[in-house]
Amino acid sequence: MTPRRATFLVFGINGAMIGTWIAHIPWLQDHLDISKTTVGLCLLCMAAGALVSMPLTGSRRCRARGPRHSRTGRPVRSAGRASLDPGRCAMG
Repeated sequence: MTPRRATFLVFGINGAMIGTWIAHIPWLQDHLDISKTTVGLCLLCMAAGALVSMPLTGSRRCRARGPRHSRTGRPVRSAGRASLDPGRCAMG
């Protein structure tokens, strides 16, 4: 699989997962009896966490394994690991 196709696949799967989760927000809001403000704050925190963690993870991986290894990683395997254990580095 070419890196371009693998990247497309990872982004497609991620988009489908986020889209499915977003569709359930109204149900979760009713079920958990939380306000729109709380839901908005949770979504903001999720985005802020991604903005902080992605550059840190990328630089950590580059230092640990070298820039060539970072560029030639296997995105599909990384996505599988991230879905099984989100606490681990998603690029390794």
